[in-house]
Amino acid sequence: MRGALKILPYQHVFWGPADQVEVEHYQELIESGGYTFRPLHCPGHSKDMSCFFVEEEGWLFSGDLCLADKVKFFRVDENFAEQIDSLTKLLDYDFDKLFCSHRPCMKNGKERVKGKLEFMHDLAGQVINLKKKGLEDKEILRRLVKKESWAIKIITLGNASAANMIRSAIRTVGE
Repeated sequence: MRGALKILPYQHVFWGPADQVEVEHYQELIESGGYTFRPLHCPGHSKDMSCFFVEEEGWLFSGDLCLADKVKFFRVDENFAEQIDSLTKLLDYDFDKLFCSHRPCMKNGKERVKGKLEFMHDLAGQVINLKKKGLEDKEILRRLVKKESWAIKIITLGNASAANMIRSAIRTVGE
């Protein structure tokens, strides 16, 4: 983050340039505004994804990890297996309020995390079943991508697509 960070054109358009910043490692607990935040490394959506748990309030700040219960696409660098591990890890904490970057959930936040985890397990199960039938990866992709958002795919120059999600799930099953 201290050097020039390369970002894709669509990222620059939506979020602006990636400025250089000085960073420090998180402490085990962060005190701020009268609250105690526990950083939780939760890779999958990105390698450096962190969530923050506030035990006293039952709050979980999940960044983009819990963006939607039923994910429609992945960026090319997202990791299906790591997301499953991270979502599973979050269920070890007692929270009700889920503060997602895009869709905060003021009640039943833990249920939303469970819902996304269930969706991902179901998708992995579909991939496993198709693999057991002897289907090649391209055929699995064709069968599971019912509707690709070509607008998303074009805007992101292929960086985000339903196909990326299925490919990541296939890699997970193959491990």
